[in-house]
Amino acid sequence: MECTKIALQEVKDNYEKQITYIRYLKKRGSNQELIKAAREDLVRIKSLSSKKNSKKNSNILELYQTSSSWNLYPEFMKVPTDEDGFSLSFETPQDDSHNSKALLFFSKFGFVIFREAISSASCEATISEIWDSLESFYEGVSRHNPTTHAKISSVTYGLAHEPAIFTKQIVMNRTEPNILAIFRFLLDSKDILLSHDRWCFYQKTNSDSCSEMNFLKTASNLHLDLNPWSFYDKEVEFEKLSYSSLRDFSKEINSISKTNGPHLQGVLALTDNNDKDGGTLIIPGFHSTFAGWCNSLGAMKFQTQNLNDKEAGKKNKLIWRGHGSGSYKFGCFDPIHALKQRITLRSGSVLIWDQRVVHGSA
Repeated sequence: MECTKIALQEVKDNYEKQITYIRYLKKRGSNQELIKAAREDLVRIKSLSSKKNSKKNSNILELYQTSSSWNLYPEFMKVPTDEDGFSLSFETPQDDSHNSKALLFFSKFGFVIFREAISSASCEATISEIWDSLESFYEGVSRHNPTTHAKISSVTYGLAHEPAIFTKQIVMNRTEPNILAIFRFLLDSKDILLSHDRWCFYQKTNSDSCSEMNFLKTASNLHLDLNPWSFYDKEVEFEKLSYSSLRDFSKEINSISKTNGPHLQGVLALTDNNDKDGGTLIIPGFHSTFAGWCNSLGAMKFQTQNLNDKEAGKKNKLIWRGHGSGSYKFGCFDPIHALKQRITLRSGSVLIWDQRVVHGSA
């Protein structure tokens, strides 16, 4: 009887939270689809009020025990732009430089952009390597014939089909003196460890050569490349990775904790990336509220459940990578989407962000 009373009280508490959540969405000016989904969830929570339904749908109740985490998101922060409409950037620091403005920007927003991190020749060489890969993987694709580009899949947000790429120029980019200087500058240390990743290819969803390309558009995903439940509690055992598979390189990125940090991530722009193009999304300032948000999540098991196909992509969840590592995905109805901003970059620029900052692509 006592357990039933506790369960019913949890339903009541979550019902009140959901009402507050709906008011929050309205105040933020969220779209009607998001508000409608939140109201539908409110009805489902109310349906648990009977003892019979409370016991039968205890798994649904668990999904709402962490519903207050949205209340700890940062306030909306508008990213400043320069005279050409690109996100504000700074000169690449040298080994002995101290760019206080760049550091202040990084501290406030959780990310920073540096211009001319790699040369135009390096950009062109990298682009050529990407086309070599695309042409060899997708039959009939030619870099010189835009009408063939629709054959390239956009299902994985333009990511390369391999989880780590080790072509000549891409390896050279990661050992570029300017890139090393930037990471050393932000980490305030000469001893840094660079992980390895891959490229991302975006293409137009509307062009003169192929006007029916809306199928290439992707949903704007938001995520963290870490396990929020492991970050403060223990050191993730990334040293157990054998690197017998290229997938271990991405698992390494998911295997971070405070004890082996700080941690930064970055993206190199090989062409000018404007607001109308596909590109990186950032939630500015999330690093400043990350600790409180982690504490609000409740038990990890409540967000690692296998959701059915109907719910896939709608709810927040942890993607488990083993040995305490993982990545955290925000569902499409989470109000955090109201805070996302596109970061625009000049060719040769590098965008660096604190790994505790929520990010994604569109």
